[in-house]
Amino acid sequence: MLKEIGYELPVIISKNAIVNKDVSIGEGTVILEKAMINVSSTIGRCVIISTSAIVEHDCKVGNFVHLAVGAIIGGEVEVEANSIIGVGAKVIQGRRIGINCVISAGRIVINNTLMEGTYSGIPARRLDLSNPLKGIIKESE
Repeated sequence: MLKEIGYELPVIISKNAIVNKDVSIGEGTVILEKAMINVSSTIGRCVIISTSAIVEHDCKVGNFVHLAVGAIIGGEVEVEANSIIGVGAKVIQGRRIGINCVISAGRIVINNTLMEGTYSGIPARRLDLSNPLKGIIKESE
């Protein structure tokens, strides 16, 4: 709505963040203290890269993604739109996080998480929120 009425959405980068000069950053994105974004990564629109989060080389971070405090995504990871990587969560290299996925705090993603939902456990697996007693669903790709 802001864009429709003429506002420009600036990119805001902390002076204490490290962002490689070869990184593409979309409008409205905020990169906070001690965050690091490495070479050849692409960051979408209105993304939040929180304090001490790390985006390694050749990553693609979609629009409206939030990498929480201390989250780490390894090289060549793709995080699709509207997803959240929780506090201290880690995604190993070459993995893909689908649209509308939530990776719970402190979790480790070793497989692609392509189905919309919340992922928990180590390794991270999708939760069955329709049946809380059932718990974690084993997911096949």
